Amino acid sequence: HDFRGRHLYLFFGFTECGGACPVNMGYFRQLSERLSRYQEEVAFAFISIDPDRDTLERVRGFVQSYGRNIHGLISGEEDTRFVAGEFRSHFYSNPEDAKHKDSHPHYQIEHSGFIYLIDPEGNLVLVYPHQALEVEKMVRDYYKIAKRS
Repeated sequence: HDFRGRHLYLFFGFTECGGACPVNMGYFRQLSERLSRYQEEVAFAFISIDPDRDTLERVRGFVQSYGRNIHGLISGEEDTRFVAGEFRSHFYSNPEDAKHKDSHPHYQIEHSGFIYLIDPEGNLVLVYPHQALEVEKMVRDYYKIAKRS
């Protein structure tokens, strides 16, 4: 996907997550609805941090359940760690869980729950901590940054 020229809300997570991921994806849905008149200028991306379990089909189904303007992205672990590191987003799982993923397929991955707002030039503009997410503030921030009223 090419998000150049658009504001991008970005989140790192995984489809088996039972914590921040469904909550943050719910925020993506609300933001997408609130900013729907700017859908050509705003995009939402979920980057999977679980290459072992999250196939492209699985991620697509996950993000599509939250809205049409949300994109699901996957890559290998090395590339994902590199991109996440660029945003100071970290994730890890218990190595024992990963070794036994076939017999324990619902293991969790510890990760930061930040949502990032990136401007059309690719600059990181704002970081929203999971504990402080508020849709109205995020909408106001977008209007201010994009110079909308």
